[in-house]
Amino acid sequence: MKVKQAKNAKESLAKLNNPNILMLSTREAAFILGVAYTTVYEAVKKTGCVMNDVEVVRVGKRILVPTIALRKALGMSELHKS
Repeated sequence: MKVKQAKNAKESLAKLNNPNILMLSTREAAFILGVAYTTVYEAVKKTGCVMNDVEVVRVGKRILVPTIALRKALGMSELHKS
């Protein structure tokens, strides 16, 4: 199970660092933040945000997290397409 979690965390970080990916799932955001998926889901349910200044986008039943807002909240630099 830990190997699968490590793989998912690496894949999620790769998506966060990819300038072509604009949204992540709440599960991917949880991997990046190092918290349980249920923690992220409960935060979204209560506040509409994953964390401060990271509002989610709802598309039908899906809840998506904008990568730009997540990167900014984590203090990461902006990515530029080349």
